[in-house]
Amino acid sequence: MKKKLIFSDIDGTLYCSDFEISRETNEYIKKNKDNFILVLNTGNPLSSRIYQVAKSLEIKYLITSNGALFSDLESENHQLINGTISIESQKFVFEIAKKLDMQLNFWNKEKYFSFNTKPQYWTFFSYPHLNPEKEVVFTDSVQENVIKLELIGTQSQIEKAYKILEKNQDLEAILIKNLSIEISKKGTNKGNAIEFVCKLFGYEQNEVMTIGDSANDLSMLERTKFSYAMANSNDLVKKVAKLNTSACDQDGLIYAIKDYLYRKKFD
Repeated sequence: MKKKLIFSDIDGTLYCSDFEISRETNEYIKKNKDNFILVLNTGNPLSSRIYQVAKSLEIKYLITSNGALFSDLESENHQLINGTISIESQKFVFEIAKKLDMQLNFWNKEKYFSFNTKPQYWTFFSYPHLNPEKEVVFTDSVQENVIKLELIGTQSQIEKAYKILEKNQDLEAILIKNLSIEISKKGTNKGNAIEFVCKLFGYEQNEVMTIGDSANDLSMLERTKFSYAMANSNDLVKKVAKLNTSACDQDGLIYAIKDYLYRKKFD
């Protein structure tokens, strides 16, 4: 019997803001790894914390940077799914950061950069990094082969920046809880990434499971039959997902997987 294929978000799904995976979730995933393939699908870059999460759960596959990069950690093979963001588009976003005095974080496959860094937004580095002091490169210039950018600021700054970004036809922007804007090359998102992986592994999208809690999860939740919203999700995520589960601090991922496996047990 073919293993079931599951795509899970990390922040707000696998764990909450404390970055702690519960003992129950950890044990369940490792104990049942012969029953399903779990692909972590995150907006974060492939950096130290994300590596650690995958390794601790004995997970082989990762989609990072909102669908920009697919990684096989066993073979250390990393594939760009939709190419990189052009220098011209990067300059466009840099000008927004300068004009509105916003922090801009961005990265390629190898390095993580930050421009116009603000002390109050230092915590944003903690999501992908275990040691931000050593892992973040502070710069005032665009870089080669960038795959994702994030603008960070006040709600007023975010709203102004989002309106400007809507005018750029080469970029895809997602508003995250009025705290930041995640910016990718047009066509780069978690939904297109799971389509890529499904084709690679020989699965139909209507037979796989997806689960998440945030706006950047919508593209994968809306195109799968077995899509789950965490109880801590925003209202739009709950509306788009076909199914619901408990919150990230209530092992919602485990309960969703169990429900999915039960629904698919006769396939």
